[in-house]
Amino acid sequence: MNKQEVNVTGSQPVDVVIVGGGLVGGSLAACLARDPSLHIVVVEKISPQRLSDEALQHPSYDARNTALANGTCHLFDQLGLWQTLRQQAEAIERIVVCDRGGFGRSVINASDENVRALGYIVENRWVGEVLTRHLESLPNVTVMAPAEVTACCYQEQSVDVEVTRETVKTQLQTPLLVIADGAQSNTRQLLGIATHTEDYGQTAVVTTLTPDCSHNNQAWERFTETGPLALLPQTDNRYGVTWCLESAQAKELLAVSDADFLEAIQKAAGQQMGHFIHVGQRFGYPLKLTLSDEQVRPRCVVLGNSAHALHPVAGQGLNLSIRDVAALTQLIYKAREQGQDYGELGWLNHYFEKRKHDQAATVQFSDKVVKLFSNNKRGYSLARNAGLIAFDLMPGAKRFLAHYAMGRATSTRLPEPPQQNHQSNEPLKEKTP
Repeated sequence: MNKQEVNVTGSQPVDVVIVGGGLVGGSLAACLARDPSLHIVVVEKISPQRLSDEALQHPSYDARNTALANGTCHLFDQLGLWQTLRQQAEAIERIVVCDRGGFGRSVINASDENVRALGYIVENRWVGEVLTRHLESLPNVTVMAPAEVTACCYQEQSVDVEVTRETVKTQLQTPLLVIADGAQSNTRQLLGIATHTEDYGQTAVVTTLTPDCSHNNQAWERFTETGPLALLPQTDNRYGVTWCLESAQAKELLAVSDADFLEAIQKAAGQQMGHFIHVGQRFGYPLKLTLSDEQVRPRCVVLGNSAHALHPVAGQGLNLSIRDVAALTQLIYKAREQGQDYGELGWLNHYFEKRKHDQAATVQFSDKVVKLFSNNKRGYSLARNAGLIAFDLMPGAKRFLAHYAMGRATSTRLPEPPQQNHQSNEPLKEKTP
């Protein structure tokens, strides 16, 4: 019987409880499960979905596409998933950054960085399919879905987590609770962890475009009058599009005919990408910067969009979270190898100290780029274009940015599972049908 059909009553000790089974929570579960003595429970409010489902409701696995940095690909490779993900991933060999109507332009080439690709574009729904299949195959991972955390109670050596699935309540006892259920996290709110939110007043229109010529594995980041427009090379010679617009304008463009939309985006993009001949289904996503006021507490870590939900302009949201996942895995393995309590605040503070500088730099970079390139005042426009030209003439600066964009600012290498005789908590027993 599928583990996702687990239905348990009573109290059960487990090693880690992860709230949220999306890209970040699922990736953490897969990383920790490399240690067979660890038992991980993932609590997910949406029923398990497959690529064949007519409506994919999970926000991690929707119509959007993601730019996977090399560091993120490296982590998936260590999990044995990259070769499968690569089947529907398109390489980015060149990135062009330009300002609409301006003279500034900067280009980053994979060949200049001595790599095959600067990153890879893959649809979220494909990552979700591969990750879901993988979690289903792991004997030490139990996915409870659809289910929600409805209560938490701190104990000295553990946290008691009440999980409600339909009318059945399950009591779990764990030394570490990981909150990764999104920017609007119910569990984070349940624990009284506040957030800082800044509404950009923009909506991202997400779709796919087919040009009348080859995209040549080239990505475009074009700054328009209304905000950034990213065109990312996808399989089948498509561009994955994220167009950031003022929310009122986005609403209008989501409602117009395909022909009218193609005309509008062609005007914004120009002719360098070719003539757009087909557009896919369009979706709109309001854009906000959401930062959790706390990322660690005794026996609790806030992760992914629950910790920091960024503007998509730089494509760094998931890649930042995957670096967090790698660091948290490294810390948990190290603590267990030393026979220490990985849920103790001292250990979790080590994790946050290790990650806070990378997080702050990534958040500030994304936020400043949005504000600089969404301002149409003449002085800002001249500064942008001059900056792009100067940047293009400085190989050292481009190499630094490329190194950062490829996810190499911090290591995503996963440690080997601790070599010790650890007394694990047994997986939850499945209910007999």
